[in-house]
Amino acid sequence: MITTINNWRQFCIDEFNVLPDYQEKQIGSKMLTYVTDAMKQQDINRMFLITGGAQAARFYQHNGFEVSTEGTMMELVLNDLFLSLDK
Repeated sequence: MITTINNWRQFCIDEFNVLPDYQEKQIGSKMLTYVTDAMKQQDINRMFLITGGAQAARFYQHNGFEVSTEGTMMELVLNDLFLSLDK
């Protein structure tokens, strides 16, 4: 998703996955480089994402991402499907 806020064009990575059998083979880094280069060509100023888990955070930090101080991830659970399935 590309958005423009205060003259900054931003790209949000919604999903980015490499199958477990193909991890640790630089495939994810090469895919991320491809996406980054494509965004630069479209004058995107910033890429951002929300990720969970230490392994994913290490991957993104290894590829140049930094922990943002510009917000806080929050959620509101309206209907927890897993809890309702247990009943």
